[in-house]
Amino acid sequence: MNVDPRLADIVHSLENLPFGDGEFVRFMPDVGDDRVADIVQSTELFDEVSRRELRTLITDEAKWRLLRLGRRRVVLGERTSNVSYFHQALSTFSLLPTVDDIPWRTWFVGAVLLGAYANDTEIVSLFEGPFTAGGERCASIQNSLKNGGSLAHCHLARVDTSYGVGMIELPTPEDLAGSGWTNPIQHDDALYAPTINLAQIAVDAADTFDKMHDTRTSRLDFVQLADGATGMVRNRGCLHFTAMMPYSTLDVSVAELMNVAEANDFRASFKSDEAYVTGEGAVVMLFMEQPSFDDNVEAMPLETSMLRDLADRALQGLRS
Repeated sequence: MNVDPRLADIVHSLENLPFGDGEFVRFMPDVGDDRVADIVQSTELFDEVSRRELRTLITDEAKWRLLRLGRRRVVLGERTSNVSYFHQALSTFSLLPTVDDIPWRTWFVGAVLLGAYANDTEIVSLFEGPFTAGGERCASIQNSLKNGGSLAHCHLARVDTSYGVGMIELPTPEDLAGSGWTNPIQHDDALYAPTINLAQIAVDAADTFDKMHDTRTSRLDFVQLADGATGMVRNRGCLHFTAMMPYSTLDVSVAELMNVAEANDFRASFKSDEAYVTGEGAVVMLFMEQPSFDDNVEAMPLETSMLRDLADRALQGLRS
């Protein structure tokens, strides 16, 4: 069978064209996003045979880049209130190789909800041809949203920082791949519900690390918070990033606990040689050094004075 020559070029572009990263809290638009999104959306004009063939050619690298692009379009749509970006996200997800590659319970339902596509049958057509269950699942999700919904349906949370509007992906219940759509709302709306702008504190801390010599940080993500004694800790939200420094790597968590007393207990649960913990009120900042497996690197104590100054700057908004 002759393969449409356009398809290999599209896959090559998906694998190689530069576009934005996977940071959704400190989200920054990238001109490369538009180039790749235009290529993706052009495939909506292909016949179903060509679209099906294209999915069989999608490599693992192209798949992960499609997932990243789709998520970025959802964030950009929420930031700009431009529904066309949500459509581009859905178009991107429709090119993923298998039905189980699609983030149905998070970013897909987020694009449908935020783009107000609950009654758009053309969206179903993007997914019903390539997958046996894709169209049915899409239609089921749309039907569940016809009476409205919230980001809790999507296991997503919106944040607003000095970078603008961003988003956080929250953990979902056990994966239900292969099963029918069910209303996913459980307690996710309480997983990230801080009473203060926790994301801005985490952003200020991460940006301060990035300004240091030969230091870079990872993206900010939601995590479950654990203390130094009993394990998981109740909290209103926790964000995490990693700071990679010349001679050490730090895990940094910023969380709001349920009250000041529990925050004090959390700080007291760590030994001074295990971590540096500080905070203000119910907000805590935890700095833990990752173990080194390099025999040539001598273990050094945490520079608590530097971390104290950094935390003070990040927390100063709570003290004013």
